[in-house]
Amino acid sequence: MKYRLLIKSAIFFLFLIIPLNILIPQDNTEQEIIPQDDNTEQVAIPQDENSEQESIPQDENIEPKACIFLNVNLSEGEYSDYQDIISDIISIELASLGFVIVDEQLWKDIADTRELSDYDLLVGSNAISVAAAVNADIAITGFYYIEEKSIIIDFKCYSVRQNRLIASYIDSGRIGLSLHNLINIAISEMVPQILEVKEYIIQINKDTEDAVDKPAYYELTLLSEDEGMEVYLPENTFLGSIVNGRLIIDTIPFIVGSELIINKRKQGYHSEEELIFLEEVNQEFTLSPLTKETRFAAEIIWTTGQVFGLGMGFRYYIKPDSFFISADDYLYMQYGFNERSSPVFHNDLRMLAGKYLFFSYNSMFRMGVSAGLGCIFSFYSLPEQRLYTDFYINFSNFWVEWNIKQWAIFLRLEGKYTLGIGRNLLGKTFVALDRGFGPPITVGVIRKW
Repeated sequence: MKYRLLIKSAIFFLFLIIPLNILIPQDNTEQEIIPQDDNTEQVAIPQDENSEQESIPQDENIEPKACIFLNVNLSEGEYSDYQDIISDIISIELASLGFVIVDEQLWKDIADTRELSDYDLLVGSNAISVAAAVNADIAITGFYYIEEKSIIIDFKCYSVRQNRLIASYIDSGRIGLSLHNLINIAISEMVPQILEVKEYIIQINKDTEDAVDKPAYYELTLLSEDEGMEVYLPENTFLGSIVNGRLIIDTIPFIVGSELIINKRKQGYHSEEELIFLEEVNQEFTLSPLTKETRFAAEIIWTTGQVFGLGMGFRYYIKPDSFFISADDYLYMQYGFNERSSPVFHNDLRMLAGKYLFFSYNSMFRMGVSAGLGCIFSFYSLPEQRLYTDFYINFSNFWVEWNIKQWAIFLRLEGKYTLGIGRNLLGKTFVALDRGFGPPITVGVIRKW
């Protein structure tokens, strides 16, 4: 125990004699302190209906506040002393950046009331909820793991008003006096994002002071044609579902003039985010419709060099709108249109696997690649001729696509190499257009569902 206390004392002593402006240059100009309007209300997270409403005293200044939750010890053995050491170092670093540190007992009382353990506070939504209850602007959570004089740290920083993760950092090092430097580096990596939030909070507070007549509470009605769609805040905070074309949100106070990011989800559809500008009290906002996931598709195709023909195909998407397997069949005829010519019929059957590249499922322009195996069955109209089979490797297809919701039009460049197996007509060769004018090009129309 003495050894641990000596380590703890040494670390704090060294830190106190190190200038607090290690991370960033300190501005010597005096910051303006603006009294906070008592009617100004923080953006809050929905609370459990069974939880008690906690009353937290309001500060009279608008300096941003930081809530630092004790770093969870995941080590095997007794290393709990490092909880206080790490938290105290982070507190001093954030204080040097201009943050007021929320008293530990305040957030502990809130967490105890909601029956949240230190482990529960590693979940971002829980950390943001408790930090909002104590009027904090940022929340820092994390854990550490110690084994044989080595330590792993993992920190995450959340913006409470913006309801999102803004920075994270994970690293390892040696325990002892070098721990201070390890935490210094971690905080310095997160400083740019933390300072952005600081400026955001200061500006919001100033705007609120300058416009005290703005309503502090906001009721939002979301309209959507996607019946049953679920609506979430970041960090999976559930707001409700669309019923009879609407969802009324009246449990969360917002400041008019702010922004809200929501996540929209529905089974069989792509999840999407949407940004809402809160412009007036009791606003109705029509959400953009979700895009249905594509699981199946049918094709109609036509290929150059196989002019007198037409093909059909079927796709199954293993990953919706991204990765698929397909089968297509193309029937065409060759004919010389003279007295001595007789028609030859071909049936091109193949299996492919394809992948879309770069562009998202809702992009108007898409591209992709595919490859597979196939066989061209050829038979003459003369009765004495037998069936010919030309097996081939479809080693590379590249296509571009014009994507229009449930429809698409594509143009595909095809690379085929025949294997010369069995009774065949082509032998071993690259399949090309007549007179060597390059590889075949396929044009097609897709219907998706």
